[in-house]
Amino acid sequence: MMRGSRLVTTERVVCFASPRSDAAVDMLADAMDAHDATLTVRPVGESLTPDDWIPEKTLGITIGGDGTFLAGVRAFAPRAIPFFGVNTGTLGFLARTDPTDLPAALEEIFRGGASVSDRQRFRVTGPGVEATGINEVTFELPMPEDPVGRKVCQLEVVAGGEYLGRYEGTGLAVAAPTGSTAMALSADGPLQYPPGNRTLQVVGLHTNRLGFRPVVLDADREVRIAADSAVRVSVDGGRPQVDADAGDAFRITGADEPAHLVWTAQDAQFFDALAGKLGWGNQQDRPDDPASVRPATVRGSRRGRLRIHGGAGRSRFRNALLYAAGAREILADYSRGSVMPS
Repeated sequence: MMRGSRLVTTERVVCFASPRSDAAVDMLADAMDAHDATLTVRPVGESLTPDDWIPEKTLGITIGGDGTFLAGVRAFAPRAIPFFGVNTGTLGFLARTDPTDLPAALEEIFRGGASVSDRQRFRVTGPGVEATGINEVTFELPMPEDPVGRKVCQLEVVAGGEYLGRYEGTGLAVAAPTGSTAMALSADGPLQYPPGNRTLQVVGLHTNRLGFRPVVLDADREVRIAADSAVRVSVDGGRPQVDADAGDAFRITGADEPAHLVWTAQDAQFFDALAGKLGWGNQQDRPDDPASVRPATVRGSRRGRLRIHGGAGRSRFRNALLYAAGAREILADYSRGSVMPS
C-alpha cells in the first residue's frame, strides 16, 4: 500500500522476468521467503491474472532490460501497482537497480523506507489503435520497398484546439516526460525531469526545415495528428504497432492513471543516470554533498583578470564566463585569466 509518497505494505510480489535472468529471480525468491511474502514470476510478455495481485498490497518487479520495464508499465500501471526494474539488460536507464543491489533494495522496501513517484503516461486513440505508453508514440513513414520511393511525409498537428502546423520529415513523436530521454532525445528534444511532471512534447523526426522546434504542452491538452500518406504508428518502440492509412487522424492526451515507480537508495538518481548511462557531461566536478554547493561569483581585477570564486564545476564555467564577461578583451587575455579556489 502507498501512503503519500511512501510504500508501506507489501504482501505479494509479481515479477516479469526476461530470459537469462534466473540468477536474479533466485535471489528474489530467497528474499521473499525471508519476508514471508508470496511471489509470482511470469515470463515477460504474459498477462497478469486476477489471482496474481491484491489491490494495495502488491509490489511489481521487472527483471530484464528497459524493454521488460516497459512491459511492466503496461501491466502494472493500469492496476495502480507500484513497481521497480532490475537491470539484466544492456542500457538499463529505466530499470536502474543492479542485480547485486536487489537484496538491499528489497530490505529497504519491506522496512517501509522506499519512496514512490508518479510518472505521467499518455493515451493514443485512432483507427486500429487504442493504447497507453510512457515513452512516446511515433508516426513514421514506413521505409519504401522501392529505393527511390517516397521517404518524407507531412503531418498536420493541432494541440489544444490550436494549429501547430504541418510537420514535414520522416515522422513525428509525441513523448511523455519519461520518453524525453528516448527517441525525443535523439531528435534534439528537451530533457524533462519525469517525477510528477504532467506534460507532453511534440518532436519532429528528421525534419528538413530550420523552423521546426520541439513543443512542450500540458498533458491535459489534446494533440491531434493527421497524415497525408500511410504511416506506421508505434507506441513505446512498437508495443503496439499499426499501419494507418492516409487521412487517418489520431488523438493523444495524458492518461488518467500514472505509473507508480518505486525508488530505493540503491537506485541512481535521474541526473546521475543521465551521466552514467547517456553521457550527460555536466558532472565532472560533482561535489560529494550537493547541498554544500555555493553559487559562483565573478570578479574583475585591476590587472584585467577575470576570477571565479567558489561554486562547483569551476573549470566547466570558465570558458562561458570569460566570453560573457567581455568577449573580445577577455578572450584576448585568456592566458592571464585565473580560477581561484574556494
